[in-house]
Amino acid sequence: MIPVHTPDRPIRKAVESVIGQNAPGTDVVVVCHNTSPIAIQERLVGLDSERYSLLELQDGIPSPAGPLNLGVESATSDYVTVLGSDDVYEPHVFDFWRKELASSSPELLVGQFKVEGVGRVLAPAPRVGRFRRLDAAKDLLYTRTPQLAVLFHSDLVRHQDYPGFMPAARNGEDIALSAFLWSVSSSTSYSRCSDGFLVGISANDRVTAAPFSVAELLAPVLFTLEQPWIASLERSQRVALALKLTTNHVLSTLRSRERSAAISEDDLPHYRDVLTRLERLSPGYGGRLTRRDNGLVSAILQGHTDRLLEWLEDSRPLARYRPQQLRYVFSPSGVLRRAVRLALVPRLLRPAVPAAAKEHA
Repeated sequence: MIPVHTPDRPIRKAVESVIGQNAPGTDVVVVCHNTSPIAIQERLVGLDSERYSLLELQDGIPSPAGPLNLGVESATSDYVTVLGSDDVYEPHVFDFWRKELASSSPELLVGQFKVEGVGRVLAPAPRVGRFRRLDAAKDLLYTRTPQLAVLFHSDLVRHQDYPGFMPAARNGEDIALSAFLWSVSSSTSYSRCSDGFLVGISANDRVTAAPFSVAELLAPVLFTLEQPWIASLERSQRVALALKLTTNHVLSTLRSRERSAAISEDDLPHYRDVLTRLERLSPGYGGRLTRRDNGLVSAILQGHTDRLLEWLEDSRPLARYRPQQLRYVFSPSGVLRRAVRLALVPRLLRPAVPAAAKEHA
């Protein structure tokens, strides 16, 4: 499913990266969001029109959530996944994934996530050698937020607690959805394919390019914490989710605003509210945070704004990497075990097409 909001995006390249593969039964739904489907169709002339369809959504809302939800809900296949209009799937990956799905029928299949000019992003970072029956906490599933290169079964979309993409959100629309999928899935597999999804970073006309207020940045976190399935999470899941939301979606916004000298006293109550709720979700989880992150959380909750700036400027390695409580040094989310996974897991993957086959071709 590919949402697109302007014909200026390389939509043809995105669609072709899917239907150009030898993967019978893999089709594309393109959602034309606040743009003319005629203009989009012109970009796709010459492609196999039986392999893609166009939907139109004219809601006037500058949010990717609307077209994403429409596309997913309109899908008729057993599995669905999302593709950005300036992103592509690498050659032959769908054939590889199709065979993996046929062999074990997982509710979720996690593919490789790569960024243009950067390379592979190992998120999640599963245990070395673990490819099936992944555990949300032990295999760090919550560290992957974008549902790019993640194939999820239609049964999950029909689940009574399925949140979808956060309606009208200009940012973080996928935070609650990703947390739901990792938490609720009864069977999650990690693809053995080293090829996968390539994110384009050259686009300068994104639908959500305008700046955000702190309240808007933190709204998806609050939306996630208000989901009904949160109450049934196991303790390990609560800890893992609290760590991910705090590190990736609360403190990251604080650091970015500090770099732009945009922290305001009016912002702090918003941070305090969401961090208080996270502490209720997982009491004591702060001991697993790094010393710097735990210091930031404590400074906000206790109202020590002077300490807040000190922790933001602290670049000491021990502050940035050592957990607040040393007993968590070897926890799955700790830097040591993650470093081992980052080094070893990629070595166990194999390309969609073996090197010998490529040479023969």
